[in-house]
Amino acid sequence: MTTVRVQSAGDAAPEPLIDDVVAQPRAYARVTSPLPPLRPVATSRGPYLIVGHEPGWLTLSDQRGTTRVPLTQIDSLSTYGRVRGAIEGAVPTGVVVFGLMFAIRAFLTPRGCAVDAPCDRSVPVGEALKVGALFGAIGAFIGGAAGAAVGHETRYELVPADQ
Repeated sequence: MTTVRVQSAGDAAPEPLIDDVVAQPRAYARVTSPLPPLRPVATSRGPYLIVGHEPGWLTLSDQRGTTRVPLTQIDSLSTYGRVRGAIEGAVPTGVVVFGLMFAIRAFLTPRGCAVDAPCDRSVPVGEALKVGALFGAIGAFIGGAAGAAVGHETRYELVPADQ
């Protein structure tokens, strides 16, 4: 999650920022106090789906209906980026799974020794790289899919100009 603190001019948030956020798919708002007609996604303060914007107002929605809320009651705005979420899920998952599978194959998998020949105690680096790359790619795919489903949240916290 990326958090950006935005100072409002007077009692309202900057309109150009709100226009940019509302134009993005999957834009949500959290409010300073609960909105009785709506059922929030997570807590009583939100997030609520943003479905419209007029100067000084946001139109928020849940699965049942919509309501207009003055910008002075908005605590923060959030957007969720699927591409950045996919990258953030794929890269660390792929690297960790690669490292684990490389180590398991290189150092923990028993190697057989012939009865009538000396044992080869060398580390099978080439084979461990192949196993690590295969499972690392699978892990990266799964992590990327999970990251894309959740998305990366960019939250714009609206703070009064005096703070």
